[in-house]
Amino acid sequence: VMNILNVAHGALYAVGGYLGYTFSSLLHFPPVASFFLTIAAAFAIGALLERATIERIKLNTNAVIMLTFGLAWLIEEVIIFVYGPAYQGVPGMIQGAIVLAGSIVIVLPRLLAFAVSLLFAFLLIMFVYRTKTGSAIRVVSFSSELASLRGINVRRISMITFGISSALVAAAAALIAPTQSVYPDVGWDPLLNSFVIVILGGMGSLLGTIVGGLLYGVVFVLGGFY
Repeated sequence: VMNILNVAHGALYAVGGYLGYTFSSLLHFPPVASFFLTIAAAFAIGALLERATIERIKLNTNAVIMLTFGLAWLIEEVIIFVYGPAYQGVPGMIQGAIVLAGSIVIVLPRLLAFAVSLLFAFLLIMFVYRTKTGSAIRVVSFSSELASLRGINVRRISMITFGISSALVAAAAALIAPTQSVYPDVGWDPLLNSFVIVILGGMGSLLGTIVGGLLYGVVFVLGGFY
């Protein structure tokens, strides 16, 4: 939506995983509370990063790519300094699995992650297309100059958009971490996957991204199985 290539998106995924680990394992918050605290903290971190760094150079595509790549490396090093390089387990909101037809195993944390992802996708679409702030985001995405002429605070909208992006990727990490653990460079695979999904769905298309994500997921799983 912001028309920038954020190479640090994967690093923010790692941040989300470690925030979940911090709130649940180190501070001993209940898993559900840890999940929502992770989202809130990631939103604040993303908004601050956008205002302190990206906002200054967002019109220069190459500079944004280089800057966010540097941020990704810096975030990874900070994680290693604070938590160490070892894998960390994160408690899930639910545990276990169910078996269907004797051979089909559905892991409950993954089922929860899928259900919550669909819910968040729906809420995001409603937010973007049914609220005043969402309308402002779409105008800024179309033309920041036009948005300024309409009295929209472009800097504020860009910060909110980046914060929402950071919150959503942290939510994904918090949901997946109980099944995969977290480690400093855990975000690189999700970053590459997200690039493929955005290309499939189309830049700036929320519905296309959702369809692209589902299609990519099905192809990835079936390809790996067969």
